[in-house]
Amino acid sequence: MADSAQAPAKPAPSTVTLAKDVMTPKPIILESSTDIEQALEIFTKNKISSVPVMTTMGEVAGQLTELVLVRVMVLFQLQPEKYKKLVNITELLEPAFFVEPNDSITTVIKTIMKSPSRRVLVKSAGRQIMGIISPKDLMRVLMSDNEHKKAVQESLQKATTP
Repeated sequence: MADSAQAPAKPAPSTVTLAKDVMTPKPIILESSTDIEQALEIFTKNKISSVPVMTTMGEVAGQLTELVLVRVMVLFQLQPEKYKKLVNITELLEPAFFVEPNDSITTVIKTIMKSPSRRVLVKSAGRQIMGIISPKDLMRVLMSDNEHKKAVQESLQKATTP
């Protein structure tokens, strides 16, 4: 005879959208020893626009973006003698900005607006890179038709209401 007990009710979805809800998990990470040509290949092959770069000691050295790589490629075409010395990606890094997995979407948006790369890294308490959030990730949430979009709207309204 089948058990007639019902499964426990699922908890109501959170009304707050968090960084971990919108991040792209497990981003590609480059080592600071990566050369520019390798970075170009990785960006092209994986169709990415930004990566965190780690030092050999496991610390975040910064962010590398496709815009910076394009800029260097153009400058190399214009002034090859001056830019042929650029070999390592560490010379091209932008500062990394961080949020924690449980930070609110409002915190994410404020932080992303301060970041020169317009991306933020989601870092665990153990200082591990868990994900990355780009403007595309935010657009996906803002254009969706689900509880995250409503939560984002409510959060933004609360943050901007005096």
